[in-house]
Amino acid sequence: EMVAGKNKGIVNDPIILTVYATGAPDLSLIDLPGITRVPVKGSDQGEDIEKKTREMTLHYVNDPRTIILCVVPANQDMSVSDALHVARQVDPSGIRSIGVITKIDIMDSGTDAAKMLRGEEIPLRLGYCGVKMRSQQDIIDNKPVKVAIEEEKAFFENHRLYSKMPPGLMGTSVLIDKLTQVLFKHIRRFLPDIKKEAAAIHGQRSEGSHVGRWRSG
Repeated sequence: EMVAGKNKGIVNDPIILTVYATGAPDLSLIDLPGITRVPVKGSDQGEDIEKKTREMTLHYVNDPRTIILCVVPANQDMSVSDALHVARQVDPSGIRSIGVITKIDIMDSGTDAAKMLRGEEIPLRLGYCGVKMRSQQDIIDNKPVKVAIEEEKAFFENHRLYSKMPPGLMGTSVLIDKLTQVLFKHIRRFLPDIKKEAAAIHGQRSEGSHVGRWRSG
């Protein structure tokens, strides 16, 4: 509220949360608001809200070191997905874009996300993963993430269609494994550049330290 106000404003100032965990990789997770096309009536959003949110998104995803999670609701048409459109724009080779299909459990009766999960509608080199997230009521009730993951596993295992699909297409644990593999490959790919940048920063700090000592003497 101090940064964006109390009236649904969107600003390009990140809210930074630091989470410590044992056995977890050291990484930065950036949760973007999505591209907003029309300002909400009576809010602090200006008429340039689409331009602002698009530029905000591109600012982060243009970085070749960024892994893009394209979140696509299963109950919407994939062809109009801004996430997939932006990913194809900045990552045409598809080496850092993973599709995440959400809201699978609330699709209309008689419909399913099988083609989406198999990549038959809009292919992605790294493929898609379907997940069943906690509902808003689950969040309000403070349902533990561990319990939600167990319920997600049971949902896919007992579903008439998803239970018959090949492994590696559904579940939060599958998504974690897929993301970890892509992350490690990405780190190996950019490790030489990272070492060069670290050496340059170390050199600048050493030079500044020498200047400081010379001036004080």
